[in-house]
Amino acid sequence: MWIIQWAKSSTWRNEFGMPIRNFAKVSDALYRGALPAAEGYRALVLKLGVRRILSLTEGAREKDREMALEAGVEEWR
Repeated sequence: MWIIQWAKSSTWRNEFGMPIRNFAKVSDALYRGALPAAEGYRALVLKLGVRRILSLTEGAREKDREMALEAGVEEWR
């Protein structure tokens, strides 16, 4: 079972059509996924109304924060 879920989550395809690798819904208020490009941040805001992003990656870059804020994200940590 774990291998199937891992293989499913490592793809670009997801039920929301988001251009973000490993994207999935965790709960009604929480989604998870890989670090998006600018297109991904825009899709999060426009398609799902995402307002806040918490990055758990080491060495998150200022450029990633700027892309998120430019796309309409209100808070990026």
